[in-house]
Amino acid sequence: MPLNRSPPRISVYCAVAALAGSAASSAEAQTASAPAPTAHGFALNRFEPSEHGSEWFVHDTLDFRGEMREAIGLVLDYGYKPYVLVNPDGSENTSVVTDQLFLHLGGSIVFLSRVRLGVDIPVALTQDGSETGGLVNGQRVAGATGGGIGDLRLGADLRLVGTYDDPLTVAVGGRMWLPTGDSTKYLGDGEVRVGPQLLAAGKVAAFVYAASLGFVYRANSSGFAGHPTGSEATFGAAMGLRALEDRLVIGPEIWGSTVANGDAVFGTRTTPLAAIVGAHYTAGNFRFGLGAGPGLSRAAGTSVFRMLASIDYVPAFAEVARRAHRDSDGPPPPAAPPDRDGDGVIDAEDACPDVPGVRTDDPKTNGCPGDRDKDGVIDAEDACPDAPGPKSDDPRTSGCPRVFIKNAQIQILEQPNFDFNRAAIKKESDSLLTEVAKLMKDHPEIKRVTVEGHTDSVGSSQFNTVLSQQRAEAVVKWLTGHGVAKDRLSAQGMGKEQPIMPNDTDAGRAANRRVEFHIEIQDVPPRQERGP
Repeated sequence: MPLNRSPPRISVYCAVAALAGSAASSAEAQTASAPAPTAHGFALNRFEPSEHGSEWFVHDTLDFRGEMREAIGLVLDYGYKPYVLVNPDGSENTSVVTDQLFLHLGGSIVFLSRVRLGVDIPVALTQDGSETGGLVNGQRVAGATGGGIGDLRLGADLRLVGTYDDPLTVAVGGRMWLPTGDSTKYLGDGEVRVGPQLLAAGKVAAFVYAASLGFVYRANSSGFAGHPTGSEATFGAAMGLRALEDRLVIGPEIWGSTVANGDAVFGTRTTPLAAIVGAHYTAGNFRFGLGAGPGLSRAAGTSVFRMLASIDYVPAFAEVARRAHRDSDGPPPPAAPPDRDGDGVIDAEDACPDVPGVRTDDPKTNGCPGDRDKDGVIDAEDACPDAPGPKSDDPRTSGCPRVFIKNAQIQILEQPNFDFNRAAIKKESDSLLTEVAKLMKDHPEIKRVTVEGHTDSVGSSQFNTVLSQQRAEAVVKWLTGHGVAKDRLSAQGMGKEQPIMPNDTDAGRAANRRVEFHIEIQDVPPRQERGP
């Protein structure tokens, strides 16, 4: 609608400057038959970049890792029609500012994995707007051209809980904008702004998110061209996915604010709101970002469309740790010596570098598998790892002594030999029975042992029962004759009734001709050697 006709109702289109709190409402456009006063300006651009080092454009991944870790970078920010006067029917009347191109320069530094300080300075490279503008409530709203410096932003944040990429990390902080920008060019607010914020971020599997709530106190609350301005509540959220081994973060972001001034709260023209879909890719110590999206409200300062591009220098956490070692007192720790089998004994000192073992004082066994009984048979292959014995081809007996305690028996790996069909013990069995006698003397807690005699199936049951009883008694007699008390022993002939192998082979019959030592009474359970 032309401005030289009857005065139409004119309102402001899109959002007011980030955290500056300016918002627009309907106003009367008038014919300028006489010069009208020019409205005081404000910080028009509603985009406030996150602190450098984040993997979002507006929100924060809260990466506070490092004892001292810096990040520096820039964001190129283009906004199309951030300030438009519209007619009551919603059609465009005047584009006060048509194009804005900003370069945001800044950096941040993390201390002690807990505190972060940040700075950002917006530089308007160019603005294109209507020099005549329009009239709003009797005040002329003129456009701005050219460039300049915006309001300098300082920030400080404190991590409360969680760490980077935890399911939940929370931080609190505050920001201050110094009035370094020219308000007549919509580059500054002309007053100090300051306010706290609460930040959250997290990662669950490949899903990542961030959110923020804040408040900005604005000293200048006199309004702009009849529209309410003042302190603001700010809010926003982002969500997306990590991909490509966590180097890529991609997803949408939404952010906004509302004037905290009576009826203006969440008004359609006092609540700037915008969204973008963006991606950030980390390559080494550099991070590149690209995003674009629409404005979602009709508040002054919200661009119809916005495009963003960024590049940051963000030293990887591993690089920060390496640099800390380099700068600390003394030389950095040497590289870890190789340890192929991972047993904690370096290869240069490991006698068995390819087989996990234990550390010993003997260079010949250091790093080799354990041998608790020191019989030369490693524990993993020793059927009796706590009782020394010779190595054999039978895994059931390898490393076991001829005589040991197991399963309430005195186990013997050899059998005493007798004369054929008689109970006379051959001389060659003396060494075996000597070991049995010694074991009983070494274990006084064993109060009574039954010596059982067994035979094969050759011959009658009566004959074998008698023979087995006689042989058991012969063993008892031998032991008592060599220092074992008589009341600790008894004899029992079992005959051929309890074979341990089939009697149809010589080997089977030989195995069945045996003597067993069963512990019947004991004060304390005897120490059980892990046997075959």
